[in-house]
Amino acid sequence: MIIFPYQAGRRLFVGAAADFTVIGGVGSYALTGAAATLKSSRPLVAAPGSYALTGSDATLTKVSVGGAPSIAVVGTQQGALGNPTYEVPVGYAANDVALLLVETANEVVTTPTGYTALTAYGAGTGGDVAATRVSSFWKRLAASEAGAEIADAGDHVLCRMVIVRGCTTSGTPVSVLNGVAGSVTANPISFGAMSTALANTLVLHVISDPEDLTTAFMTTGAWSSPNLTDTDEEFDAAAGSGNGGGMAGFSGVKATAGTLGTVTGTTTRTLPRNMARVTFAFVP
Repeated sequence: MIIFPYQAGRRLFVGAAADFTVIGGVGSYALTGAAATLKSSRPLVAAPGSYALTGSDATLTKVSVGGAPSIAVVGTQQGALGNPTYEVPVGYAANDVALLLVETANEVVTTPTGYTALTAYGAGTGGDVAATRVSSFWKRLAASEAGAEIADAGDHVLCRMVIVRGCTTSGTPVSVLNGVAGSVTANPISFGAMSTALANTLVLHVISDPEDLTTAFMTTGAWSSPNLTDTDEEFDAAAGSGNGGGMAGFSGVKATAGTLGTVTGTTTRTLPRNMARVTFAFVP
């Protein structure tokens, strides 16, 4: 067993295929083998990959899982009227990929300076209380970044940024695998059929809701994407700015190229209602 200095009073145990204990110290650590797990008082991860301890307090950050990109930071939700500036969340690094998600009342969002637009999906009459739309934009980050200035879309904008690490550093690192928007009449909610073209692809499913509430709207643990591993609900929140709205996201790794199977989620909101569903693929 290998011992590293860590943080007084806390131990991290990496067991099974890679067996060592981390007790502090900035550095990089690798898990190898199908059974490799990383634990403190409870499991943190259960997949082989690379992990880094960063910062003066030796915060553990997942760098990659099995060669796939991984979500390094999920920014806070920001709902606003007018034209807010969304600051890049703390914890990003050069060559990370920022995915900027903007929910509106099915109103068009101008591409922020320095970002590249991906496809938008929406349903309902623009500006209406029952309308929703997810617009998405990406940027490969430099070591220092200013915030993204979001233009006034009309009724409201609800913003969130997801920082992904381990993507290809050239070309286009993220694409839209599938998108659908319209009236949802029953649970479970389908995200449509889709496939990945490359192995070790990080997949992020995003769904939007139009209701003027400030509570989560998806059932934790009721997401289904059977051909993904290392799955996790990344965010689920709503805001009451203007007509209001919300977004939720669920991620996982597709280790081999091919179909994702039947992808669904379950909402706690009353149905029917308009919802937009978009699936993103990040490639290594």
